[in-house]
Amino acid sequence: MTAKELLGRTLGKYRLAEQLGQGGMAEVYKAYQSNLDRYVAVKVLRPFLAKDQDFLARFQREAKLIASMRHPNIVQVYDFDVEDNIYYMVTEFIDGKTLQAHLQKLEERHEWVSIDETVRIIAAIGSALKYAHGLGMVHRDVKPANIMLDQKGNVILTDFGIAKIMVGNAQTLTATGTTMGTPAYMSPEQGMGRSGDERSDIYSLGIILYQLTTGRLPFDADTPLAIIFKHIESPLPMPRRVNPNVPEPIERVILKALVKNPGQRYQHVGEMLDDLALAAKEIAGLPTPAGGPTPQSPIAVRKTTGQGVLTSAVPLSPSLDGTFQCPDCGKGPLKDDKDGTLTCPHCNSKFAHPERVCPRCETINELSARQCVTCGQVLKKVCPQCQTINWVDATLCRQCGASLTVLDQIAARNAESNAEHIQRRQSGMAAIKVETQRASQERLAKMWDQEHQRLETIARNKAKQRRQELVIWLLVAAIILAAIIFVIAFDIAPQLRLF
Repeated sequence: MTAKELLGRTLGKYRLAEQLGQGGMAEVYKAYQSNLDRYVAVKVLRPFLAKDQDFLARFQREAKLIASMRHPNIVQVYDFDVEDNIYYMVTEFIDGKTLQAHLQKLEERHEWVSIDETVRIIAAIGSALKYAHGLGMVHRDVKPANIMLDQKGNVILTDFGIAKIMVGNAQTLTATGTTMGTPAYMSPEQGMGRSGDERSDIYSLGIILYQLTTGRLPFDADTPLAIIFKHIESPLPMPRRVNPNVPEPIERVILKALVKNPGQRYQHVGEMLDDLALAAKEIAGLPTPAGGPTPQSPIAVRKTTGQGVLTSAVPLSPSLDGTFQCPDCGKGPLKDDKDGTLTCPHCNSKFAHPERVCPRCETINELSARQCVTCGQVLKKVCPQCQTINWVDATLCRQCGASLTVLDQIAARNAESNAEHIQRRQSGMAAIKVETQRASQERLAKMWDQEHQRLETIARNKAKQRRQELVIWLLVAAIILAAIIFVIAFDIAPQLRLF
């Protein structure tokens, strides 16, 4: 049923008065509820969703859970029902505009969102997600188009549970070209076909934070599929390189929220909100708790001082007794917290354990990792005699004292082998590129010859057509001339007889 057919129709107690918007999964209408004398928003789900046999049960189950949510930053659901095979959900009507429309207006005026406003918006949406995640609800499509700003400036998250209602309808989604989520805000795991969990919502929230602070999305391409591939494979453009005005504390929150591996980004929205609050205090120059933001980030959190100020990775070298000295105060030894961090008992500085820091790219890995997750650098050496795991720079096994230099030789040979493999691969790619260029040139030459022949044929046909037209005109002229001569001869013949 089209929007024109639905307008003016009454679904249950709600008369549809105006279409507010539409998407891949539903159409939204402003409707009037006469018994309570109020306007509501009615979300009419697309007809193809009802083809799933389990859809009705799933719709009722999820709608009940959504209707039970009570949070100031989540749109209130009033009702849900089905009429004439039309499934619809009734929510409060928010007199305002979407965050997407707000950003478009700001861009037209060459303005943008302030840092304080950004923190307020992200904190509000994060609070809504934290509440919903506590109830086991995952949004799966967090984006500015699903965030409303009412007349008082309140931030309200909409469209909760719509994606969950659609779970199990994958074949229908594929057939209709609909995807769960929006490519520009979709997490890598969603892009790979997984349903996603609360960490997917955190990633989408991180994309919005990136957009609000830098003024652009991190990934853009000509097609939605290309954008999804970028989320999965392409490195994140650093926010401060895109916009140098982005505060460094905010950048750290963005980096941790947008780690491609969901196991290494924020695990709960509350962690992100805590770090965002600390970042806001740091920007404002207010004191922050000792220890600062949570030090589990594999990208941003390398070293943290007692005042909570995060800096870049600091390489540590062990003393003769195997302990580490603090590079800040020069005292030691650093205390091993057994969680992958080292703490100075004198100045309270915290450092990532050197065994976690990749010597090549400085990525912080899990303490048990034997290879860097970013560049594949070997991080651990296994003693060939006692199988003890040693640090990558160790020359003797810490357990049995056996020499580990043979492992360095093996690693060097492997590195050479890898280099040769890379070189061969690059040579092969170069050859393929040359062959591709040659084939392209041949195709272009062939196309040019065909086009040249086509133009010559057209020219010949036009010349032939002009010759034919000339012959026709000459015949017509000859006929006209003969007619004229005949008429003249007919007129003067009697006169000739008189003579």
